[in-house]
Amino acid sequence: MKILLRLRDFYKKNTPYFMLFVLIVFLALSLRDGHIFQNGFSKIMNAVTYLIWHNTIEIASIIIAIAVFFISYYTYEMSKNFRALFMGCILLLMAFIDYFHVLSFKGMPDFLSFNVTNKATTYWVIARLIGGIGFFVAGLLPIKVKFKVRKIYFFIVPLFISIAVLIPVSFFPKVIPPMFIDGTGLTEAKKLIEYVIIFLNLGAAFLFLRIYLKTKEIYNFVLACALIIGAFSELAFTFYEDIYDIYNYLGHIYKFIMYFIIFRVIFIRSIRQPFYELREARDQIKNYADNQDLIVEQRTHQINEKNKKLLEDLEYARGIQMSMMPQSLPKLKRVTFEAGYFPAEMVGGDFYNIVRLDYNKIGIYIGDVSGHGVSAAMLTVFVNQSIKMTSEDTPGIFEIMKPSEVLKELNLSYNKTNFKEDIYLVMFYGIYDLETMEFTYASAGMNVSPMVIELSGEVFDMDIKGFPICKLQEYNSEGYKDTIVRFKSGEKILFYTDGLVDGENEGKHVFSETRLKNILKRNATMNAIEITNSITSEVKKFIEKKELHDDITYFIMEVK
Repeated sequence: MKILLRLRDFYKKNTPYFMLFVLIVFLALSLRDGHIFQNGFSKIMNAVTYLIWHNTIEIASIIIAIAVFFISYYTYEMSKNFRALFMGCILLLMAFIDYFHVLSFKGMPDFLSFNVTNKATTYWVIARLIGGIGFFVAGLLPIKVKFKVRKIYFFIVPLFISIAVLIPVSFFPKVIPPMFIDGTGLTEAKKLIEYVIIFLNLGAAFLFLRIYLKTKEIYNFVLACALIIGAFSELAFTFYEDIYDIYNYLGHIYKFIMYFIIFRVIFIRSIRQPFYELREARDQIKNYADNQDLIVEQRTHQINEKNKKLLEDLEYARGIQMSMMPQSLPKLKRVTFEAGYFPAEMVGGDFYNIVRLDYNKIGIYIGDVSGHGVSAAMLTVFVNQSIKMTSEDTPGIFEIMKPSEVLKELNLSYNKTNFKEDIYLVMFYGIYDLETMEFTYASAGMNVSPMVIELSGEVFDMDIKGFPICKLQEYNSEGYKDTIVRFKSGEKILFYTDGLVDGENEGKHVFSETRLKNILKRNATMNAIEITNSITSEVKKFIEKKELHDDITYFIMEVK
């Protein structure tokens, strides 16, 4: 049972080769035993009947050859199958010469010159020799070849070559060796040329079989079978002794079959196959259109799920960032704080904090990182985790670091990371002494100055200098420096980021420092809470429905 299954599988894998073997055996037997049927064939097929059948088969072959040419000629722009176009050109040339063969066949009216058997046979041999050479060359050609010759020459050249064959055969027959002698039969020259043609056809069949093995395209295998039939057709023409015998008839039949198979291959490959592929594509499009609503619904559901997950992640990131913001601000007898924070996105790039360092000193910092969104928020996490306001030179004893030292250490930590060179942060850090009312501060590239609101209502900017915290420290030759100012009771100081003054309304106008100072001047006598509420109200009124392009962060320190 296993042997039978293996034989079945072997047969399925090699079915084409079994068919080719059967074909060769059938053709060989038909030629070997054809003489057996000669007497019966002669009784049925007299000269007149044979001429009718001969001309019918030949004209049908000529029509097929011309059809192959025009199919390959007019489909070349789409198929780019140069091999098919070349074979069509060869078949067109053979069709012209075969037509001369039909008109010159014994029993037909004289064509240009006296019709003799040798004349028709000569046309036949020349046409077959051209075909053998052409098919062999076609087997060597790639399918796609770029050529600059105009396509019309594939019609003109066969026409001129056929005329070049017509003239010497019809008017100068002695130039060409005789192919058939009445009463004697085929000449040795004719047999030798037939063997050459057989060799060329078998060589072309081998080339197309080799192409089939590489590409597994059944068209090439069928072409190889057609060429083998053509080889047996030529072999039949080496056996006949009279132009009306059975071998001559079999040769013409095999030639017609060969032409028809070539026509089927070129027709299916160039015309039917594209339509099959078009129909399959149409069915696929139809199936896609029928399922489009379902696909859209599925894709929409997937997008919504991913968007929901993204929003959840952003909300989680926002929770982390907000947890690093001061949850409550110090409210002491000598100083109070009020703050406002509006991120441009769900998560922002601004940060601030107010930390009591010891009984008398309060650390204050505010800053902004490049960009906004998730990437900026992650950088703010780095700042909050990396900033050090005290140092432990002696174990167990912590000393408050100067603002310049805090920024320097933060800068060193930043430059040890793998952040890109185009990412940076600006920051303002200061220490307020409750007892002396002195404020010591340093700036790391802060691009807006804190504003001091005096008791008189005047507003002035604090002097800030410094280099941003970034990877370009070779340009930071001066480092960070401390500055000391003394505040008076009743003064209020506004610390903010540039998002406050750069906020735009729908008219593309910015909130501006001037507008901010005017608000502070008008509300100079108010306390920190009232000024903060006033700023928040004015900003919302100014921006209205316009989306924020940058985070807004500010807080007010009121000295008492």
